Amino acid sequence: MELKGKYFTLNSYVFLIEGKKRGALYDLHQGVIYPLPESAKYVMSMCERHIPIKAILEEISAEEDRQMALEYMDKIEQYDFGKYRNSVDGYTKTHLNLSPWEERELMALAVELPLAPGEDKVTVSQLLDVIKEAKVSCRLSHVNVIPSVDIDSQNVHRFMSFLEKLKELQVQNIEIYLLISEPQETLFEYFVENKDSIKITMEERRITGDIKSKIVDVLLSRGVRVDSNEGLALKVGRLSPEVLKRHEVSSHIFSTGYGIFRKLRVHDVNANRLYLDKEGIVYPCIHDTGIKLGNIHDKSIRDIVYSKEVNQLWTLTKDHIEKCKDCEYRYACMNTRTFRQSLEDRTSAPANCPYDPIEGKWLNIDQSISSIKLKDVSEQNQAQLLFNESRYFRIISHQQRPFPTEYTSILDSVIDEAIQRLGINEWTQKINYYFYPSTEAMRAEINPGIDISGEMEVIHQVGKRHIYQISTVFPCHTHEILHAVFHSLNAYGNLFVKEGCATTLGFTRGSEADLNIDKVADLFKSNLVTRMLDKNGTEVKEQNNLMMIRDEIGLISGPLRHYKIVHEIAAWVLKMRNMAIDMTAVFNINQKFFTEWIYEVGGSFFLYLLDTYGTQKFCDFYKSAQSPAHFECHFGKSIHDAEIEWKNYVSQNYIN
Repeated sequence: MELKGKYFTLNSYVFLIEGKKRGALYDLHQGVIYPLPESAKYVMSMCERHIPIKAILEEISAEEDRQMALEYMDKIEQYDFGKYRNSVDGYTKTHLNLSPWEERELMALAVELPLAPGEDKVTVSQLLDVIKEAKVSCRLSHVNVIPSVDIDSQNVHRFMSFLEKLKELQVQNIEIYLLISEPQETLFEYFVENKDSIKITMEERRITGDIKSKIVDVLLSRGVRVDSNEGLALKVGRLSPEVLKRHEVSSHIFSTGYGIFRKLRVHDVNANRLYLDKEGIVYPCIHDTGIKLGNIHDKSIRDIVYSKEVNQLWTLTKDHIEKCKDCEYRYACMNTRTFRQSLEDRTSAPANCPYDPIEGKWLNIDQSISSIKLKDVSEQNQAQLLFNESRYFRIISHQQRPFPTEYTSILDSVIDEAIQRLGINEWTQKINYYFYPSTEAMRAEINPGIDISGEMEVIHQVGKRHIYQISTVFPCHTHEILHAVFHSLNAYGNLFVKEGCATTLGFTRGSEADLNIDKVADLFKSNLVTRMLDKNGTEVKEQNNLMMIRDEIGLISGPLRHYKIVHEIAAWVLKMRNMAIDMTAVFNINQKFFTEWIYEVGGSFFLYLLDTYGTQKFCDFYKSAQSPAHFECHFGKSIHDAEIEWKNYVSQNYIN
């Protein structure tokens, strides 16, 4: 057989990590982790030792296996993880400093603030003294504040007083793990005044349900950035059966990069972090209280940080952990082993890990998968996948429904048009575009039970660079592509603003045959019905076919490529609702009350703002916290006044 080169090497920034059974390629540049079956791990291991391809093939007895080895190399080259070479002279791997950090630095200290009556084993004064000492002797820069009880009207001023004292100590970063049972207006006003110096985190285990949604909505509407954190250790332990069915689970719970890879090679996940509870006891972290590291009543924080116990803890790696040391994902997995088989032993295997590295299998997986999984990269199904590539996209489809190649340039044109409209200099990364054979196959994989036509995910983050992935049944799903573009400007933001802006250039592009449009909802969401609100705000369902809407507003026929169709559909929505849309109220809407017509209204409204007020003002607003106050600051008028302008524009130009 003819060989493409004498050697095959991985790219300098791609590393092979071997597990007991399988292997994984870590692309530190793209942040991607690519799982390898046992046979591919064996082949790549020899390639990494610079064994010539011919010699590798001679090691493999069966002709079928030799052919598969070459297919592995071709596939890895196709994914841009490696390439064929005629010589390895001058080839070197990217140098990574894998020596432990020399300085004993306490990057973050979580402190439990006693707020309940009778909690006096550690006073506020003692806490502040510990933090002050840690800043001087341990280079502390980040303090997490965890209230011991719910913040209420009785203790809110004591809580805020403590935060003020932290600011006086010039703590660079203050994060609050919020525990609250009802909104506290005094506290919210304080958060707004200090939103540039305080970060709010709301953990699933500490605050849930409607109260959390209400508080998040209030804070976001006032420009306060809020993170929701359920704990990565729990996330890994609670993977749903549907997610576990995917062979490439790594895309959803693992990420990599130079910093992550180096840290997990030489340090514990919780290195340089400690937790001080209201009793004065120091633990590895807030979620791991199985090991006591000291008590501030007996030792100074400096003595604890510089103790032998903490040194052993912080320099512990997955290479020393039972089960983890046999896993190919050990340098990407952020499972903190909060739940482990022995709480007193940090080298004990995690108790909630669903992966068996000895067998190379995810546990409790239903093996009878009826639908086709595009992201399943098993050896059996790889041959059924098809790959295309354009300037901005890596396109993956299935032989059952190949991606129509004429849409490759249309996909790129959406990016070109978007970055031109938004004043983005260039788009330098590739979006993974999964084109499914049917809505049933896609929904079974990405979100069973939820009626959606597409999804954009941020699957990895490397520094400030994100890796985007789109799953869809449409050959050009403009709405999801726009989500990726706008996410690059602001990863957070108002729900209405995000969905509206992602609709400014339309939902889909292509012919009616390709989009399979027979009802109006298929035009923008591929649902069987369009959800709308009647005049009383009650949700109603109406069947509306495309012909009716064309009769109403003269909708264009044929290829749906012109973004002005967004205004036409919005005009129809306004006409059906007798212009009764309160844009200020819509700005504060949350996911629970989000309805289909908001996409069309939002797309038209923000397209009008972009065309009328220009790119600079539009993008400055999008990069802000996107509250009504920020709207008025950037556009020079209230949302209500802008709404009147927009309605007049649509009425005069698109409603007969």
